[in-house]
Amino acid sequence: MLKAAPGDSPPAAVTARDLGASFLGQYLVPFEAVSVLLLVAVIGALLIAREEA
Repeated sequence: MLKAAPGDSPPAAVTARDLGASFLGQYLVPFEAVSVLLLVAVIGALLIAREEA
């Protein structure tokens, strides 16, 4: 385990506001790409699982 050097301050806590700002700023395109990929996967799973009537 790594130990902090004497006098180092602990890392700042990440808040929900920080995460939201990152998702809607720097990571907007990858976030949207993953959401579309998951939507396609769910629709595909539903089509595969559907019983033929």
